[in-house]
Amino acid sequence: MLFLRSLENSCVMLWLLVLVLPGVACSALTQNLLQPDNDHRDGAVAVTTRPHIYYCRSPNMEVFTCWWHPLDNNSESDDNITYSLTYSLEKGPRRECPDYVTGGPNSCHFDSGHTSIWTIYCMNVMARTSHGVFSSKDHCLEVADIVETEAPVNLTYTLLNETEEEAGRTAMVSWVYPNPSHIQYGWITLVFELQYRLIAEPNNWKVKGLLREPCLELLDLPVGEYIVRVRCRSRNNGLWSKWSTPVLLCVPVKSTPGAVAVTTRPHIYYCRSPNMEVFTCWWHPLDNNSESDDNITYSLTYSLEKGPRRECPDYVTGGPNSCHFDSGHTSIWTTYCMNVMARTSHGVFSSKDHCLDVADIVETEAPVNLTYTLLNETEEEAGRTAMVSWVYPNPSHIQYGWITLVFELQYRRITEPNNWKVKGLLREPCLELLDLPVGEYIVRVRCRSRNNGLWSKWSTPVLLCVPVKSTPDKLLALLLVTGVGVMLLLVIGFGIILQGKR
Repeated sequence: MLFLRSLENSCVMLWLLVLVLPGVACSALTQNLLQPDNDHRDGAVAVTTRPHIYYCRSPNMEVFTCWWHPLDNNSESDDNITYSLTYSLEKGPRRECPDYVTGGPNSCHFDSGHTSIWTIYCMNVMARTSHGVFSSKDHCLEVADIVETEAPVNLTYTLLNETEEEAGRTAMVSWVYPNPSHIQYGWITLVFELQYRLIAEPNNWKVKGLLREPCLELLDLPVGEYIVRVRCRSRNNGLWSKWSTPVLLCVPVKSTPGAVAVTTRPHIYYCRSPNMEVFTCWWHPLDNNSESDDNITYSLTYSLEKGPRRECPDYVTGGPNSCHFDSGHTSIWTTYCMNVMARTSHGVFSSKDHCLDVADIVETEAPVNLTYTLLNETEEEAGRTAMVSWVYPNPSHIQYGWITLVFELQYRRITEPNNWKVKGLLREPCLELLDLPVGEYIVRVRCRSRNNGLWSKWSTPVLLCVPVKSTPDKLLALLLVTGVGVMLLLVIGFGIILQGKR
């Protein structure tokens, strides 16, 4: 019995040990983990609250800035804490931060005189408080590795031509780098990354990466609304920039009878250059009675030889619904591709792309001062000759030799409205119309550039009259001859009668 009781007591003690020892061990372990280290006991700042260099950036490999998190110590007034950053180059002597102001609070800025590329900087921050000095961990870097460029700006798009065969639309997306001075010396060559997604698919970004040019065609986009954004970095190394401000790209439903008809989207219908030095394009606006004109805005964008998209430089000179390109925006023998977008409360409607070469849209002014002179008449002439002449109204258009004019003259009888006679490709502003029969004629003239271009409008027509040939002298001669003949006959007759009576 005693043995059994002793065995029972031993089992109880064993179970107590099993239950109690883990708790004691956990308590001891917890106390050990919570215990501050030897340097920061008795209420001192914990190791995790020391300053920390969290971000360094160079926009152009010529300057850079570093920022740090300050102490997070509620028991210490900020007024009693001073910070200093020191650094060394390639394990050289320690130096203090050259500029604590430019980068803002808790920062150090290194200007071009203190920036060296392909050199290792090691730096740390010290916080001096009433409780002691607390130092950050060393932060080492090479300037080339912290290059972070500016975010691209002016992100825009243009929907390109739509055809019946297309499954979707192609969008030309373009953007601009905001600080060309950062890349002008060749230290940085930019590459871009473009991302886009349907607005209804927030996590399904499509990526177009390492682009060399600030533009990209997104091919065959299905109908829908897309979010588009772009960023950039140095091609060799560095950090990606922040994202550009995103743009909403709308691919409208193909026009159907129930929607806005194809004929109601804007349409570039006419472009003209008077002299190969400037030109203007005009478009038809939306023909949509359900939309107030006050709620519609139009913009024309264009590109040169598939370059970046640019907006119309002048919406005023050519009048309403027009874009004028002055001499500073006009290049000859270069292809312009442009379209017009109408932004309404119902969406964005884009015209088809309209491509042109300025040399092909030269349309000169109509000739003026069209006059004629009837030339001398001779006995042998079956009709009259008319010398027709005219003047080009703007000699300055042709004084530099870009344009050599040729003319076309047309004339017809006033009674034959569809029977125009044509005298074409004349080099001189005058022409002789030979042997015109008696009658009244309508005469008009137009011109164009000899090499290419469009015919001008017709001049104001002139009425050319070829009168009946004047005959008073011939009639008088005929009367005299007839009279003399009659007199001779009478004399001869009287002579014969008198001889018969004898």
